[in-house]
Amino acid sequence: MMTAMRIAPSLPLLALLASAAPAAALDEVRSPVPTQPTEQLRAQPAASLAPDSALRWSGSEDHRLAAERLITLLRTADFEGYDEGPTIAAQAEALRARAEAGDAAAARQLSQLLDRAYLDYVTTLQAPVAGIEYGDPYQKPARFSRADHVTLLTQSPSLFALVRQQTGRNIVYEQLRAAAIAHGRALPEQSRTALKATLARTRALPRRDRFVLVDVATQRLWMYEGGRPVDSMKVVVGTEEPHKRTPLIVSTIHYATHNPYWHVPDTIVRATVGPKIRREGQAYLDRQGYEIVDRWANDARVLKPSEVDWSTALQPGNLKVRQLPGRYNSMGDFKFNFPNATGIYLHDTPMRDYFDKEVRTLSNGCIRLEDARRFAAWLYRGQGVPDLPGTETHDQLPAGVPVFVTYLTAEAIEGPLTIAHDVYGLDGTPQLTEQVAAATRQALADEAATF
Repeated sequence: MMTAMRIAPSLPLLALLASAAPAAALDEVRSPVPTQPTEQLRAQPAASLAPDSALRWSGSEDHRLAAERLITLLRTADFEGYDEGPTIAAQAEALRARAEAGDAAAARQLSQLLDRAYLDYVTTLQAPVAGIEYGDPYQKPARFSRADHVTLLTQSPSLFALVRQQTGRNIVYEQLRAAAIAHGRALPEQSRTALKATLARTRALPRRDRFVLVDVATQRLWMYEGGRPVDSMKVVVGTEEPHKRTPLIVSTIHYATHNPYWHVPDTIVRATVGPKIRREGQAYLDRQGYEIVDRWANDARVLKPSEVDWSTALQPGNLKVRQLPGRYNSMGDFKFNFPNATGIYLHDTPMRDYFDKEVRTLSNGCIRLEDARRFAAWLYRGQGVPDLPGTETHDQLPAGVPVFVTYLTAEAIEGPLTIAHDVYGLDGTPQLTEQVAAATRQALADEAATF
């Protein structure tokens, strides 16, 4: 169940939220100090965050722009996990008005208030996200220690550039945050919950220009270049059963596997394939294109059914079966591996009818592609997909491509804010219903009527 909501922030808001890169020095900073837990950081007294005598956030044009951006973000920062944000934004607005009228005490209070709010807010944005596996550690978002943030705050030549850099996130997050700023308060409760939960999950993604984004919630994949989607396709993901769900992973695709084997999952081997081999023998293997092997390797020894010890074969992990490339191979023509602990990958599939279904939670966990050859062509950067002989041939791509497997019950990738069905129930509330979808549409209509 999905519903769309048109997001149309004003041009000044879009300009304020633009995340153009600041000075190169800020991009190169990496913290040698592990980030402390968020609750510990917030417990530090405000006086330790920055010198009281430093008057920031008012006076110069740069400082005023920095304050405007930060206050704009704080107004809806509760959507991002910083619950104090809206209250601090209101306090800062009042202090800023007094400071601009010449009240020196208000300027000092504004500096202290926004110093603490800025440090707490960026700490929240950089806090680790539970439930995300980083198969490739390089794809972890950069994090700074509290001391690093204080140093940057007190020494940066441009406060506005600093705030823009340190509050900026990946493009998927930025679009959702813009939607929260523009319309978040008008959404019904469950839609707000979806937006908050998705913002939390997408904070785990690094900023990259070229990457693959897989959304488990809507079963769709996007290919990004230059920070924008250039192509997309349907995918099939894991079922709603807890042990078959597609996990959330951040990693990198380095190679394509041509003409892959399908290594039949152990649960399927024990439930169906193994018993059929035992009953029908080699005839079943030949008919299905299966092989029994002694280990998972290209040079594994192929076994006959008569060589299998059937007294223990159907115990977990004992019977290894793979399917040869061919018309019925479950991997199709291509497989795209990426490092992760659960053995998840993207792959082709002969089951074309799956892509005609509205909800495509139908796999054992891996991600099936609507058009694997088109996806391969994009990975090869227009150099042409090679026609490689042999079985299970791994071919290195021209460059590694980040892949983000996430869960977007709220997304604004192509403009409108869309609230999706919470197929795995990850948002912590009952799954969205037509009533919620109708309430979201009505909220938009009510808001539009006030313009």
